[in-house]
Amino acid sequence: MSLFGKEWKLYNLETMKIKNVYLGSWFQRTTLHLSEVYDFLVEARSPLSLDSAKLRALNEALDISNVHMKVGELLEHVEVITNKGIDIDLYEDGLVVMRHTPKDVKESIALLTKYYEDEFSSSISYVFSLGAPIPKELANIKTVFPYFIVVENASAGDIETFLGEQHQQKYFEIKSAAFDVYRGDELYVINNKKLSEC
Repeated sequence: MSLFGKEWKLYNLETMKIKNVYLGSWFQRTTLHLSEVYDFLVEARSPLSLDSAKLRALNEALDISNVHMKVGELLEHVEVITNKGIDIDLYEDGLVVMRHTPKDVKESIALLTKYYEDEFSSSISYVFSLGAPIPKELANIKTVFPYFIVVENASAGDIETFLGEQHQQKYFEIKSAAFDVYRGDELYVINNKKLSEC
């Protein structure tokens, strides 16, 4: 499989534990829209005049096992757990974060990309198809950026080797006592130094 126009290698360093792979996206919406998304995710319904059979089909394709609305926190958001091993957080400001715990990075990125492009994006586009226009970034999305790889206790050499094997040029690094961030072309590596759950 080729992602970003390059072949991705199966990656496994003994010294570096890959915890999760994240996909990040954003679309311009508000708390009101979050409520509409919640209704669609839980009951496959919409207050708009949308085809109920199509809503059900799109909802079923998402393969959801659980949905929770989180209110009263810093940002209200919907937490979604799927049967595909993908967890999703949708925030009131339009931020979407998807997470998968990988057996290998290549498979996780492929799974997240396919799910976002084939199931999630088309569902959200349809839910909002009669309301305020969907930004072109969501309506015609072909590639999703960025991807975040969260690792534990990796050395700088491990991460630079990883980026090189994934054909990623390192643009910058940020270091702190708790974590380091390395940015490649299409992905970021976050090295968690504290062994806390991320």
